[in-house]
Amino acid sequence: MMTYKVNMLPAKLQREGLIDVKRLVLISAATLILALSMGGYCAFLINYTFMKNDLQDTTARLDELAPLVSRVEQMRKERTELEAALKEYEEIIQNQKSWSVLLDDLSNIIPIDAWLVDLAILNRPVERKTSPDGAPASTNEADSQNKAGSTAGDKEKKTAGLPHPNTITLKGYSRTVSSVGVFIMNLNYLPYFEDVKLNRISLDANKGYSFEITTTLKDEV
Repeated sequence: MMTYKVNMLPAKLQREGLIDVKRLVLISAATLILALSMGGYCAFLINYTFMKNDLQDTTARLDELAPLVSRVEQMRKERTELEAALKEYEEIIQNQKSWSVLLDDLSNIIPIDAWLVDLAILNRPVERKTSPDGAPASTNEADSQNKAGSTAGDKEKKTAGLPHPNTITLKGYSRTVSSVGVFIMNLNYLPYFEDVKLNRISLDANKGYSFEITTTLKDEV
């Protein structure tokens, strides 16, 4: 005997045995999107918390390292100053060696009846010769260029530590005038000087002839 099942509900309420696939897909998709959004937001909050903690730790470490960085910068500055002082000291030592050789040569060339009582090493401006009025323009231009180059060189010497000496004044006595002349001639033979001038010579009743000589040093000395 066959049994019939009759559903008297309206069509809108007849859900039994029916599956709305489209609605199910939409609900599943919305649920998945919401779950992914919530998961991403939670991951963002976790990463943000970790990054915030790392930033705080890094800031604290930087504050701790600030005195050390300051000491390192101070040490670097002191090292630079010490290197500059060492370089200047080496230049002074080298100049002392050059001066000692020069003094030895002076003692070897001075005549036996003459002696020095004063030696002054100075830095004086060098007198430059002016060309005559009728000189060509090219000569004047060359002189001006040489003057500009020498002025720049003088500035470089002044800025590089102590001023470079360029003049030596010798004062002494001699028994005879000829010995003074021999001494001047021997000074011209030395490789240190490019100009030797006798400033004065006078007779001293007790010590002989008093003389004063000025010499101009070459640039490489």
